[in-house]
Amino acid sequence: MQLLRQEPVQAEDRDHLKELLKVASGGVVFTTIQKFQPEEGNVYDQLSARENIVVIADEAHRTQYGFKARNVDVKDEAGEVVGSKIVYGFAKYLRDALPNATYLGFTGTPIESTDVNTPAVFGNYVDVYDIAQAVEDGATVRIYYESRLAKVNLSEEGKQLIKDLDDELGKEELTDTQKAKAKWTQLEALIGSENRIKNVARDIVTHFEQRQEVFEGKGMIVAMSRRIAAELYAAIVALRPDWHDNDLSKGKIKVVMTAASSDGPTMSKHHSTKDQRRALGRAHEGPERSLATGDRARHVAHRLRCPQHAHALHRQADEGPQPDAGHRPREPGIHGQARRPGG
Repeated sequence: MQLLRQEPVQAEDRDHLKELLKVASGGVVFTTIQKFQPEEGNVYDQLSARENIVVIADEAHRTQYGFKARNVDVKDEAGEVVGSKIVYGFAKYLRDALPNATYLGFTGTPIESTDVNTPAVFGNYVDVYDIAQAVEDGATVRIYYESRLAKVNLSEEGKQLIKDLDDELGKEELTDTQKAKAKWTQLEALIGSENRIKNVARDIVTHFEQRQEVFEGKGMIVAMSRRIAAELYAAIVALRPDWHDNDLSKGKIKVVMTAASSDGPTMSKHHSTKDQRRALGRAHEGPERSLATGDRARHVAHRLRCPQHAHALHRQADEGPQPDAGHRPREPGIHGQARRPGG
């Protein structure tokens, strides 16, 4: 508290947030960006015109966008689309509230694409802490990259599915959201086809066991969806039945994800609570557990990248092949970005 010289306050709701920020000076306020959502309309109330306010955003690559208007579907209680409305992102609403503040963003994964661009929101990088620096500091072990090709072979049925979806996407009455969902469904069906999952499972098992003969290690498999994660688990267990155990604390492979009974038995049997996922994470830190697969609590963290998938094995020892000395990957560490209005 001596560093801050005042007691930090957690905003309990939108009204409390407005009360905390409508002050002439001082204040250390913690809040989620969702509390800057206007109750109606597309303009958030200006809470302060002060220039000595500093807004620090953690995970700044996630929800800090949206200066441009976009159309979204309006649904009734039954989930049926009944209309559309224009909305903006939290970036605009936050700056409506605090137009003269200085904005500082921290992120491990800055994004630089056309519609989602972290530097465009926060300005140029103030400091970059990358993987190479983290390795030099001893904060992490070396990461080795090995590309693995997993081709998609389409059956006649699959080709017809793509044609049907392409025809559907060409309809003018579809919203951008509906088109995006249709494209994702199409891609997920291709990446998660039965033959491809079996091929990937065989490659993972072979590769993992060969590496285990050289040195002890662990693996994490990243998939595009929960369905693919669950089915890939089944394909791996079919090859190595002794890796499976119904006991969450036993077995060599686990799916880490959330699921509901409505997801069906294939996925729902892998559901785990927050405490169980935390326990699995602790268990995975030791060498006794060999392999784990699944998704993170809020969104899928397992992606079988198209057309490649990667296996990463981390080790503390320095023996074996070394990474390319001339390659300093700009992988995420801690990134700080700051921008004043108009800067």
